[in-house]
Amino acid sequence: VARDAEWANEELLWGAATRACPRNFVSHVLLGNVYDKQGRIDESIEAFRNALKHHPYYMHANLNLGRALHIKRQLPEAKAALETALLSCDHPPDCALIYSGLGVISQEMGNWAAAVGYTAQAMQSAPGNPRFVQEHANAKAIAAQQQSEPSGPTPRGTPSSAAKAPPGASAEELFHLGMAAAGAGDYQEAEQHFRASLQSRPDDVEALRRLAMVRVQLGAHSKAAKAAKKALRLQPTDASLY
Repeated sequence: VARDAEWANEELLWGAATRACPRNFVSHVLLGNVYDKQGRIDESIEAFRNALKHHPYYMHANLNLGRALHIKRQLPEAKAALETALLSCDHPPDCALIYSGLGVISQEMGNWAAAVGYTAQAMQSAPGNPRFVQEHANAKAIAAQQQSEPSGPTPRGTPSSAAKAPPGASAEELFHLGMAAAGAGDYQEAEQHFRASLQSRPDDVEALRRLAMVRVQLGAHSKAAKAAKKALRLQPTDASLY
């Protein structure tokens, strides 16, 4: 009787599934989806994070986590989740949704150039989709408006916002320059800094992971996979690297 009741209710069903097999990451995601539909965003975030403990690069978990964090206005965390989702996205319609989400978040964070780039990638992933065409047009219009303003700070995401590495910079300094460049949307500059950092510390797992992420943004998916796989070989038990 209890089992029949569980099967009649999605929340009970997937809750029972996660308790019976805690490592079943799909059950955690499905439970999170149920919470999301009910507007229980904090519980959905917890469920998606539980899924990622067992499969940290599971695309659907990262995508849904990013959406939920966006609702909670946790923009940096939402952006990071969506960036991770891209690393394992091989289905163009899903990739388009991820790029679209990153475009929206980039706009809200004031990174106009990155928003234009992300929305363009969404269009490329789902050609002819009117939603993504409109989002890209809106992003370009907002970026043009921001750039035409006579006063105020330079919008984040312009190439000039990235710092150049001083001569003899340490691996740690190069890593932080890479993080700053990536945050400014200058992914080519970020890649250069992370690669330079790895020349001194080739087994730096975090630098390898960040290098993989910026390569995804540059469209260099095979190179991104190479960096991610090396990080996994070095630290296969670290949940953040899968």
